[in-house]
Amino acid sequence: MATIAERARLDQKSKLTHEEKLTIKLKAIFRQMARDLRLKYAVNQQLIEASDYEPEFKAVLMQRSRIVANEFKRSYRRFENKDEVDDQIDTELLAWLVVFINEQLGYITTTTDEQMRQLVSDVIRDLNIEGIPVTKEAISQKLSERFLRQGMARSELIASEIVNTVAEKSKFVEAVTLAKLASFQGKKRWFTNLDGRERPTHHNASGQVRAIDEPFNVGGSLLMFPKDRSLGANSKEIFRCRCSAMYE
Repeated sequence: MATIAERARLDQKSKLTHEEKLTIKLKAIFRQMARDLRLKYAVNQQLIEASDYEPEFKAVLMQRSRIVANEFKRSYRRFENKDEVDDQIDTELLAWLVVFINEQLGYITTTTDEQMRQLVSDVIRDLNIEGIPVTKEAISQKLSERFLRQGMARSELIASEIVNTVAEKSKFVEAVTLAKLASFQGKKRWFTNLDGRERPTHHNASGQVRAIDEPFNVGGSLLMFPKDRSLGANSKEIFRCRCSAMYE
């Protein structure tokens, strides 16, 4: 049987693969947005509406999230597949995914609109500083370039947050369902990637063992699993977290 550390390394490797695939698709959407932004601003000095791209974002996020969930929800299965167990896991995960993806879409569109408005001001300021005529063509060119650069960086961050959250939630839902329907009496262990880049509170949390229905204590925040927000955990313990929960 694989050790905790070995299973954690496999978790991290799988998460990174999913992040890469999701990032590629997100970057394609941001590239299209940058092209559309340049054209629209050059024609009538208007910005694009981020909400117009929600269908593209939703399709990509939901598709990849379902794949991640399907992989991780049976990561620790020690029981024969039972229809009742699998149906319950699928139902709970799908209901959660719909809400989660809609929350992510709201965040993406809101922050994208804010970003574009700020970029216009920044571009005009910089053109004036550089002594370049402030024409709509000059603004649209630089606006598109800067939006694209930021979009590429955001794609990686969005992908990481979504993949890690979905993976950890999937394992947790499975463990809870197995505890209810298959008499699973296991424990969960917080595993931190101790590579020198972890935050102190997560370094200290590594190795914590809890019952399935008990929260971890990470820097004073309570989390049922890494990246869990259900108990009001401080965002500083969630954002960019690379930890995993190992179920025993």
